[in-house]
Amino acid sequence: LGEVADMLGTTPAAAKGLVQRARRGLQRLGPGARALATQPGSPAEADVARRFAEAFSADDVDAVVAVLTDDAWLRMPPAPHEYQGKGPIAEFLRASSAGRAGRRLSLVPTRANGQPAFLCYIGGSADQRPCPSGIVALEVAGGRVAVITRFLDRALPAVFARQGPPR
Repeated sequence: LGEVADMLGTTPAAAKGLVQRARRGLQRLGPGARALATQPGSPAEADVARRFAEAFSADDVDAVVAVLTDDAWLRMPPAPHEYQGKGPIAEFLRASSAGRAGRRLSLVPTRANGQPAFLCYIGGSADQRPCPSGIVALEVAGGRVAVITRFLDRALPAVFARQGPPR
């Protein structure tokens, strides 16, 4: 663990804690977890990502929840907010939608770390371009979305400049 700790720039005790948490997480998934994995780039992954994007950008919370696993997670690093389960995720998405006061989200498909992801834009009208609002990355398992990670960092100009605004 000393070598791993050096690579991570942390202490051996902290590295040991990371390994222990990872083992517990794998144990919670159980032996069938690998069988539930959805092949990256597969039609099943593309279909669930498309359905998620359509529902998410339309603020159709019920349709978003329909593509989630029962124990799905919603995370928003670097903020400490995390929601697990369909109920808490739905509650957060409804509050988020209400907080945008009618400004729509647009999602432009991309990939991040081999997973389906979307450049997220907010607002926009006939006389105003939509503003970059972060990146939404998905982890898909068993044909459903198991994790939604919404990176809210608007300081990603290079990523957004390469892609351009939604059409």
